[in-house]
Amino acid sequence: RWPGNIRELSNLVERIAIMKPAGMITLDDLPQRYRCNAQPANSRVSRLSDDGQPVKLNLKEHLRALEAGLIGEAMARSDGVVAQAARLLSMRRTTLVEKVARYRID
Repeated sequence: RWPGNIRELSNLVERIAIMKPAGMITLDDLPQRYRCNAQPANSRVSRLSDDGQPVKLNLKEHLRALEAGLIGEAMARSDGVVAQAARLLSMRRTTLVEKVARYRID
């Protein structure tokens, strides 16, 4: 669980990557306020729906949501300038235009 917004998460990841440029980032590397809900890396985590049933994992849907989120963030950071967002994402502008239309990103 993440208690903040996506920008806070991005800033935290950047800060940790700068402070620990090599090796694995562990729970101890996180500021204390982000450790309270964390589970150890070696614990088995099962995803359950609200009714307690296992959630079916769909890689394609997960990747689509991840891609749409990154594109939305890049568009927000570039104030809607497609060419600038395409540079942030290291992709061609025409490809980004197609994906923005496909995901209906404003």
